[in-house]
Amino acid sequence: MSAGLQMNAKLAIFLFIGVGIILTFFNYFDYVSQVELPEGFLPTTEEIEKLAIEQGIGTDVEQPPTTQQCLAKEKEIVTKVIDGDTVVVSSGDHVRILEIDADEKDYQCYQPAKERLEALVLNKEVILEKEVTDVDKYGRCLRNVFLFGQNVGLQLVKEGLVIASFYQPDVKYQQEILAAQQYAMDNRVGCKWEHVIQ
Repeated sequence: MSAGLQMNAKLAIFLFIGVGIILTFFNYFDYVSQVELPEGFLPTTEEIEKLAIEQGIGTDVEQPPTTQQCLAKEKEIVTKVIDGDTVVVSSGDHVRILEIDADEKDYQCYQPAKERLEALVLNKEVILEKEVTDVDKYGRCLRNVFLFGQNVGLQLVKEGLVIASFYQPDVKYQQEILAAQQYAMDNRVGCKWEHVIQ
């Protein structure tokens, strides 16, 4: 093979790879632009992907509608904390706390949020308040969690351990939670905001 043909073959491969990278780049930003982010939230790629999955964006497989029903009563004892936004209650139901989002395992705020939620509610009787949606696509009960009249999700946001996250129509405490998040951001409170440069 002549040097000219080798150069043309290398150039063709380079162009092919370059075009592939550019198309992937534009497709990714189209995908990212569809994700609804809390105001002032600067997510990592993993957090964007998690939000996109939760919002059903960029998935080719349509999620089947859940026919499950939450069996948890209004008053339940928390028997286990899964992470900073999910608990298990005495009925055996998994409860996803509404209007917040916590880091998953292996992310910066996973352990601090989980430990704080354990300190707040583990082995205690809580009030589970339903807004509109009963369960999510994973069959978890969607509830606001209250302990002694205190909104636990709001407290975790104010402490900078989780972020505000809203899905219509379940937005009853949106204003209070956004104000709590702004407080945490302004004061660099908790693992979500302590290292953020303003």
